[in-house]
Amino acid sequence: MRRTGPEPSRMLKRREFLRIGLWTGMGLLSGCHQATPSATPSPVADKAIGQEFIVRNRRPKDLETPVEAFQTFLTPNDRFFVRSHHPEPKLSEQDWVLQVQLPGKKGLKLDYKSLKSYEASSVTAVLQCAGNSRGLYRPRVPGVQWGRGAVGNAVWTGARLADVLRKAGVDESAPEHVVIHGSDKPLMKTVPIFSTSFSHSGLDNLCWLTK
Repeated sequence: MRRTGPEPSRMLKRREFLRIGLWTGMGLLSGCHQATPSATPSPVADKAIGQEFIVRNRRPKDLETPVEAFQTFLTPNDRFFVRSHHPEPKLSEQDWVLQVQLPGKKGLKLDYKSLKSYEASSVTAVLQCAGNSRGLYRPRVPGVQWGRGAVGNAVWTGARLADVLRKAGVDESAPEHVVIHGSDKPLMKTVPIFSTSFSHSGLDNLCWLTK
């Protein structure tokens, strides 16, 4: 995803899934108030005043938004937090491919330019890491020791997921969930490849732009 400007769960009853391979370099990605550097659990925090990010991990990259950046309704693009489960894939816009795989059907394959040819839809939404504020817990909880800055608000713009799935030939009365895989590769083979699933109905977008 790119950002510009200031920027469910039901147990599955079927083994059949829709599968989308997102071979992309996308990262994945409310205001916070009354937080001070002293409340942030890392010594790096004091050095983050006036800087773009608090560095939680360098590889893979985990970058926290300093709380003083939350001054506007939309989080500035260059201060939006970064959460990485795996190292970023080295892909150019020309290499980017989205593939929809369907059981017993041809499916669909789109490059970045083709995806952008779909009608665009925008939604303003907060993106927050589930571990936000973990570093403030006592006793200490394992994981990235976030302060209060693993959150951001943005306008997300992209093709409607429903439109892309419909073009691929999805029967909307058939399987209820989409499983997404990215081209991100774990550092060690023992680490599982990250994936997620959700309903193919609703207003979800395949975003290429936020602001």
